[in-house]
Amino acid sequence: MLQESEFFEAKFSRFQKKNSDVVRLILNNLDTYIEALNLGATPQQIKAGFIHHEPDGVKAIDQKGSRKGIGGTPKEGRLYVFPDGGTRTLHLITIGDKNSQKADIADCKNFMSDLKEQAGE
Repeated sequence: MLQESEFFEAKFSRFQKKNSDVVRLILNNLDTYIEALNLGATPQQIKAGFIHHEPDGVKAIDQKGSRKGIGGTPKEGRLYVFPDGGTRTLHLITIGDKNSQKADIADCKNFMSDLKEQAGE
């Protein structure tokens, strides 16, 4: 099950308006990641050049390796997700580029703190 953070839709919409090609590539990689999870792989078992490990179990999925219909070198972007194996939920936290990376990771840490609080941890 996919679950968006409260601020994901607005960030995604803004990012997509400026970076539609990059978003398409990232979403291709997200589909690959979800397929591996659906086939029973744990988040730790999934290894791919487009997955980056971030604090608190968050994964960043970028555009690398997927070039369908894109010429040249696309701008770098990262979709931040948290795969919750206990609930089988993939949380879509935020999306951004190199310029917003520090703020995006801070948003992820805040999201994870809130998620842990909700779970009573």
